[in-house]
Amino acid sequence: MNPFFSRELAQEHIGDLRRQARASRVPADWVEDDDGLTVRAASGADGEAVRLLAALEGVTMPRGQLLVAQVGHEVVAALPLDGGRPLADPFRPSAQYVELLKVRARQLRDQNHTPPRGALILRIRGVLRAA
Repeated sequence: MNPFFSRELAQEHIGDLRRQARASRVPADWVEDDDGLTVRAASGADGEAVRLLAALEGVTMPRGQLLVAQVGHEVVAALPLDGGRPLADPFRPSAQYVELLKVRARQLRDQNHTPPRGALILRIRGVLRAA
């Protein structure tokens, strides 16, 4: 391939990657400054806040384990870990908090479904033997 053409293709690709990176940046107003955002497992003390979110959404109180997004001292979103519907305050911009809860729930699911160490070693041996 012509070196000039190869360099031009590489520069164009780099430009495309930079444009994609700029487009996917998180806006500065996505999370308020100094809002003290915490994503954590719900505790018994969060029952009333979750019940309020469920009432605002017009659904029943979820059962089982929940993740909550807390801004300052206020629970603004909750997500059942059993795959139920997320809860959020409809009178407040909270879609970003629900997305963070979904990301954390996925991380927890992936962490809990890691194969046993022995199974991983057997898979690696099988790949090495096939090679």
